[in-house]
Amino acid sequence: MCCEFEFNDKLLDFIAEEMQNCKYGDFFFNCESERIKNEVRDKTFSMWTTIELHKDDFFRNPSYVGSLENMSRI
Repeated sequence: MCCEFEFNDKLLDFIAEEMQNCKYGDFFFNCESERIKNEVRDKTFSMWTTIELHKDDFFRNPSYVGSLENMSRI
């Protein structure tokens, strides 16, 4: 796996699937102002919180090196 990308393909799969499932409110309505008007943050969970909580377990690329400075050491 490539060392330049912090996250693996499971993250993209998760986002695509959850976007269709409507479990999280992040993609409700057409824009952020509509989400605010309809109080989506107060009524639903954020997908990004779930990703942040589980990134090391599921979504992190084990080959990720970090910054360009770190890559020069490879």
